Amino acid sequence: MSPLLAYVANAATQVAAEQDSAASQPAADPSTYHVAWEKWLTFYNWEIAVRSIATLILILLLYMIVARIFRKQLQNSRLTRATTWGVISAAFYFAILAAHPYLMIDQHDIVTLVIHKAFVAILLMVLVRYLDRLIIIPLLTRVSKTTPSRFVHQIIIAVISVFVLAGYCSWAFNIEIGSFLAGSAVISIVLGLALQETLGNFFSGMVLQASVPFQPGDWIKIGDMEGRVIEMTWRAVTLLSGENNNVLIPNSTVAKEKITNFHSPSVATASSISIGLDYSLPPNEAKRVLIQAARDVQGVLSQPPPGAA
Repeated sequence: MSPLLAYVANAATQVAAEQDSAASQPAADPSTYHVAWEKWLTFYNWEIAVRSIATLILILLLYMIVARIFRKQLQNSRLTRATTWGVISAAFYFAILAAHPYLMIDQHDIVTLVIHKAFVAILLMVLVRYLDRLIIIPLLTRVSKTTPSRFVHQIIIAVISVFVLAGYCSWAFNIEIGSFLAGSAVISIVLGLALQETLGNFFSGMVLQASVPFQPGDWIKIGDMEGRVIEMTWRAVTLLSGENNNVLIPNSTVAKEKITNFHSPSVATASSISIGLDYSLPPNEAKRVLIQAARDVQGVLSQPPPGAA
């Protein structure tokens, strides 16, 4: 074998041995993590500092211009705050990236990891907000052909948030979601017993949403409580009573009580009132006075006519 071929074969053998040794080494130990404070707090030269500040200012200026152009759309969709948080986080993230590009690719620097994971977390929250305002609410409005139920909306957002949070935890902290769920049976039982009342309200709210015995704006009577429905959430139904007070009734209580809806099947409804009169007044005259008084009340229908007995 020629010396050249022998040298090449020897080099290839060494490379293969180094690759096998690197593959057999365990993953990086958390104890190897570090923080290069001196490098984070200093710049290599003024050009890098100017580039970082210019990146920050440029992104903020572009956002101010775009936000001014689409101000009405952002306000109508209630996305102004979410957009502001996303742009500010992006501005600082790319400014830090411009200032310390080499530190930002260090997988063992704790500050780098915190910056990356915090930036992704903020972007995910902004993404969920955009998904809610631009897709979920318009779809619910189109399906229900009216203002979507707050309860259904909260359930959808909660489910999406759980999946997003699970994916983020799996990526950011290397948490095995399947193993975590499989090993949390005892925790689930304990939480189920501790949150029994809360879960009862939640599932009762789902049953009420499925059967739809009343809607926001209806005047109803639940047990001894009567009032106008203000909102329905996963926990309780809020009524505005005749005394102009908000009354919160848990969904589990609503599901057990008798419900009278004065807006169904129509808004027109009858109400019986007991009124005491002087016993010396003739019965026919008493009826005439009561009927006339009822007709003079605003909102009382002429058909069917009011009656007195």
